[in-house]
Amino acid sequence: MAAEKKIGVVIPVYNAKRYLRQCIQSVLNQTFQDFCLVLVDDGSSDGSGKICDTYAAKDSRVCVIHQPNQGAFAARNAGLDAAGGALIGFVDADDWLEPNMYETLYALLRDTAADIAQCEMVNDGAYQQMRSVTLGGPVTYRREQLTEAMFRNEISHNLMNKLYRAEIWKGFHFQEGLYHLDAAFMCRLPERCARLSRTDAALYHYNTDGGSITRGRRNMAHVRSMQNLFAAYSQAAESAHP
Repeated sequence: MAAEKKIGVVIPVYNAKRYLRQCIQSVLNQTFQDFCLVLVDDGSSDGSGKICDTYAAKDSRVCVIHQPNQGAFAARNAGLDAAGGALIGFVDADDWLEPNMYETLYALLRDTAADIAQCEMVNDGAYQQMRSVTLGGPVTYRREQLTEAMFRNEISHNLMNKLYRAEIWKGFHFQEGLYHLDAAFMCRLPERCARLSRTDAALYHYNTDGGSITRGRRNMAHVRSMQNLFAAYSQAAESAHP
């Protein structure tokens, strides 16, 4: 099923019952309909897995993976392995999309021959954080411009508000047991991406009221994650300005 669709959308799901239906429905209601949706139930205990199964039973575009709790990036790895298609998208289970998000990003990829297309994010919730800088119109970056654009916050440091050509993820898996791996991946963009295009259209709603392990109680995994992220930023800065 997945290989026949243009876009494979991956959603890691862990105890997201409060927001999950809105999230899934916002993907199924996309104006661009040539996609499969891979829901990875990462050991949920609140009934989220049953919600996933309900959608899969009534919509052939939806498939579900159930696995013991291993963390969001392990779930994304499982979703990447299962998702087919020429393009890949990621959504968090407590977020939601504007109906034309993937249609807009698909057209941007097609028209600019880019490897990644990015839209703007809207922060829904009390935890306010700027995701990227508004530039006043579409912009395309070449490989040698990507790192500086990321440090200027013109390229957002997260996975979800983007559409990727599947080749970018070939042979790649996130290191499991760490956080902030989306930002660390963005530091490595020049290794895998020749061109990124972005639009200022705000099409991804990022929920900051749903709770997040990276904003919760700290432990040694947070320390290791920050060390890993600092190393990634340092390496990216050094490669851009030796």
